[in-house]
Amino acid sequence: MFHTFNKKLEKNSKLKLLNNKYRVYAVDGSNFNPMWNPKSENIIKTTNKSGEMNSYCQIHANLLSDIINKTFINCSLQPKAKMNERSAAVDFLKGIDDDNFIFIADRGYMSFNLIEHCNRHKGCKYVNSQ
Repeated sequence: MFHTFNKKLEKNSKLKLLNNKYRVYAVDGSNFNPMWNPKSENIIKTTNKSGEMNSYCQIHANLLSDIINKTFINCSLQPKAKMNERSAAVDFLKGIDDDNFIFIADRGYMSFNLIEHCNRHKGCKYVNSQ
């Protein structure tokens, strides 16, 4: 959905660039709780202070956005118990085809693997925001 929307947006309007040169991407994640479904693969089980078991559904959303143009570029939904922000960031980076861009990631996304992918991606500059 994001890909189709963004291609139409890029055709119909001029993209804003930082210093007329760089597209600026940021990746971040957030958890959200969908409605309870006992058959869901997104079930999290916890124990409260009194020792009672609690269960709820939780999904982790990884989002890649273009912060200058205020658009979402990509999204990856993962079960909270199996989330992997680092692999999501690498997948997002592989999908970027710009020649000059800045890639911003917070502490959960940064890894030596991501840094190496950035180093090998032509035109990528990266920032680790902690």
